Amino acid sequence: MWPESAPGGFLGAGMRRAGSSGLVREGGIAFVVAMSAVNLSNFVFHVVISRLLGPSGYGALGALLNVVVVATIPLGAIQAAVTRTVANERKGGGPVRAGERLALRRTTLRACGGGALAMACVWVAAPALESFLHLGSPASVVILGTWLVPAVAGAVLQGALMGERRFAPVAWALIVGTGVTRLAVGIVLVEVGMGLNGAIAATAVSQAVTTAVVVLALLPELRARASAHLRVPGRDGLLSLGALGGVAVLTSVDTFLARHFLLPAAAGNYTAAATAGRIAMFLPGAVTLLAFPRFAAGNGRDAEGRRAFGWSFGAVGAMGLLAAGVIALLPGLVVDILFGSDYHSAPSAVGTVALAGAFLGLVGLLAYYHLARNSPASLLAWPGAALACVLIWLFHGDIESVALAMVGASASVLLAMSIPAFYGLHRARGSGERAS
Repeated sequence: MWPESAPGGFLGAGMRRAGSSGLVREGGIAFVVAMSAVNLSNFVFHVVISRLLGPSGYGALGALLNVVVVATIPLGAIQAAVTRTVANERKGGGPVRAGERLALRRTTLRACGGGALAMACVWVAAPALESFLHLGSPASVVILGTWLVPAVAGAVLQGALMGERRFAPVAWALIVGTGVTRLAVGIVLVEVGMGLNGAIAATAVSQAVTTAVVVLALLPELRARASAHLRVPGRDGLLSLGALGGVAVLTSVDTFLARHFLLPAAAGNYTAAATAGRIAMFLPGAVTLLAFPRFAAGNGRDAEGRRAFGWSFGAVGAMGLLAAGVIALLPGLVVDILFGSDYHSAPSAVGTVALAGAFLGLVGLLAYYHLARNSPASLLAWPGAALACVLIWLFHGDIESVALAMVGASASVLLAMSIPAFYGLHRARGSGERAS
């Protein structure tokens, strides 16, 4: 989707500063490639399924998948908290030293229990969600709930691997499960007549496969008994929950509210525009996850963390804005190629949503950086989500209005998060120079 020179210029320079040999050894480059491939596969999934379901059915799918993002906010929080804890301990800040095995069995079993509880909550809420989203049946919500158990366990295990900077196994899990399995199973199930339920079932099956691959990579840690058990501080978990929950709500609230306020066909057009616009977040999300263990190891204040923030901010911003620019220049072509002529009003909003996506990519990076620093600035996405809700409630006459509301909300959060981040970097750099 981007010219070859774009990632190579900004991301490549940043990786050289971060130590390209280390990234290769850790599987960091493979992780970025895998994330890009998975995002492309997910995008193809949306493209194919949107054509099979039509605007009305696809609007329902988009709303349901965004319900999952909101309902499973703890997933990102768990993964981030585990990553941060393991990264700190491996650097010498905890009881687990380099060369020791980290016992994960107890934490993983607890995660499975938490996933089962979350699944039960979704099942209880299924009739209400079915009514609010005008689905006609709660079956798709019930199927979606089964996704939670492997998803929560997978968040713990992926967080442990990323905290140890073992990105290659995560890359393989994402490609096999989230990439290949979801696309293949989704097409088959929808084609045989399962419709919306088939698309949702494919999401659940793909998560189970992803988690199974990660389990295989961590079998020694899951079998270990004598080593120190992973203990994630409660404060870290709560802050991660708040920070990444805010980002998740801010990212998904537009599609959710569009389904409520707009007519079904218009909501489907907005979902198509939002899906195309999120191309601007493809590579930025991978770069953010790659940089986070480096932020976390020194609480975002040491030299490695500052360097990682510098190159990742430049890479995320450049790639997001470049993608948004290309989409804005060719909105009709992008929508027509990806979704077809049925989504005739989506081009009017896709460029605007892409700009919001570029801003949201930077918001996600800043949230992770503030999270590594234990800063309350990591929670600033919540006021932004509230602002988005108010703006969409006031201005939802058409899909362009909803898209503009998202640009305003995401830009406001980006500015609010950037000020304390760069001020903190300035202070940390000044303290380092005085110490030297």
